[in-house]
Amino acid sequence: MDKRMYIALVMAFLAAMAMGISDGALGVAWPAIRLELGLPLEWATVLIITSSVFYTVVSSQSGPMLRRTAPENITALGILSIAIGFGGYVLAPNFIMLAVFTAFVGTGTGLIDTSVNYYMAKSFSARHMNWMHSFWGLGASISPIVMTQMILLFNWRAGYGGLAAFQLAALVVIFISIARKVWKVSGGEIADEDSAAGFLTKRRHIFAQLFSFFLQSGIEGSIFFWITSIMQDSRGLSVAASGVYATVYFAAIVAGRVAFGYLAKYLSNAQIIRIGLGLAIVSMGIMAFVSSPIAMFAAGFGLAPVFPCLMHETKGRFAPNALTKLVGYQIAAAGAGVAVISPAIGLLLSNISLEALFPAVIVLMALVTAANEWLSRQARANP
Repeated sequence: MDKRMYIALVMAFLAAMAMGISDGALGVAWPAIRLELGLPLEWATVLIITSSVFYTVVSSQSGPMLRRTAPENITALGILSIAIGFGGYVLAPNFIMLAVFTAFVGTGTGLIDTSVNYYMAKSFSARHMNWMHSFWGLGASISPIVMTQMILLFNWRAGYGGLAAFQLAALVVIFISIARKVWKVSGGEIADEDSAAGFLTKRRHIFAQLFSFFLQSGIEGSIFFWITSIMQDSRGLSVAASGVYATVYFAAIVAGRVAFGYLAKYLSNAQIIRIGLGLAIVSMGIMAFVSSPIAMFAAGFGLAPVFPCLMHETKGRFAPNALTKLVGYQIAAAGAGVAVISPAIGLLLSNISLEALFPAVIVLMALVTAANEWLSRQARANP
């Protein structure tokens, strides 16, 4: 890689970190938000659905967007949208305005997720893909720390003010990189998807791939959103102590993606997914019985490589020239998973028990494992 490609790689890492910051804050802030505004626990699902709907709609249009403009332009627009959303949170006087500005956050994350995942899948290895997603985890680890401390010192609005400032700083850096033309891959370089012959071509193969993203993102979203409420409201931990679990979870995602990035040189994507999900299933089984930061870390570590390896495997399982469409559809499926599964689990927690999170996500992890194993066998049968 030349110098410009290395710089572009760093820019992709920064964008992923900005996206992670947006994903990691709301779960920690929600107990304080609902206390100040007098809202029931399950109203958080409205914000989850709002963000996920806009995320999904934007992602599903990634093919046309990437044909018309370069991925770095889409990334910059996404960061700006998140900054507007966070700034709106600081001033929002009621729940309706929170939902309005959540739409900006959902739009921004959809734009960034689509552009950087396309860029990485097209231009870099599975190792770099995992490392890029580790920066998402780094951002998601930082935001609970910032939000927890700002709630303890000031309030949740101050927390979002600080996170908005980070987004604006990241936007300035991205603009500089665009001006210096350090991004190499652009939408104009993509071939016609319809002219390519796929490796796996049947609808059931595409459905299984999309279903895996739907489930995986629903699992990740459910854990990082509801774990703070479970630790506080079900297990009686303080704000600071419960914030540790969210921080540990995201820190494990960072560590796991760095570690599995190195292992990607020796293991296939399918093997890494198998190992990671196995570890996550065992760890969440332990969390069902004891509050263990170590088990929480192991769960995040195991889940860490699943999304990036599924994304990178797209290029191997399907036609490379179909990448713009498939990446967008996969990101859209991931958004739909968060929109459907996280609120559904929220209703389960409200009506049955907060502790129902653990068996629910274990079942979903088993389904992702089954889908991945089936797709791997199908790919081996179609060389």
